[in-house]
Amino acid sequence: MNLEPGIEARGGDVSNHFFKAFRLVPTIAYRIFTKHGMGRFSDEGRFVADLRPWWPLEPYLAALFEINDAVGSAKMVEIGKLIEKHVSVPPSMRDIRTTFASIDVAYHLNHRKHGKPMFDLASGRMTDGIGHYVYNGEESGNFFTMETDAPYPCDVDRGILSGFARRFEPRSFVEHAAGRCRKQGNSVCVFEVSW
Repeated sequence: MNLEPGIEARGGDVSNHFFKAFRLVPTIAYRIFTKHGMGRFSDEGRFVADLRPWWPLEPYLAALFEINDAVGSAKMVEIGKLIEKHVSVPPSMRDIRTTFASIDVAYHLNHRKHGKPMFDLASGRMTDGIGHYVYNGEESGNFFTMETDAPYPCDVDRGILSGFARRFEPRSFVEHAAGRCRKQGNSVCVFEVSW
């Protein structure tokens, strides 16, 4: 996906999920965050996170992909699972189905373009430019799919979906649909959610 200019991701407290995920071996993440301007080392050699409320999306994504290459899928899924604890969500998220039907709104609430939120709760207006999360589910049963063309590493997406699913269904399971992954050259990732 080609990124449009002027897009930012929510920073500040969201950065905490990265630091929690790397609490045992933080050096890799700290080095990469510093390289991409999302923190720095103090004169004493201690990492100081950049806690500004919004980060430019391009260096943020570059850092994520570099971390992904350094540590692999499992750590990226762990990072994604922590995100649901730190992001703004719409009030419609009250069970697993309404949550997944609203994830695209939550995703856009946590990004802005040219300084304006990419979703306006008052008007219901959504601004394009960062891809979407599409819920495909029936009103009953214990299975549905989610499709995304977001620019984030797909293992982060899987973690995000797992974190939100487990908020309401602790025994839920999220996995890639066979052959439907951006890492394999597809334009979207399709995730199967079951519980």
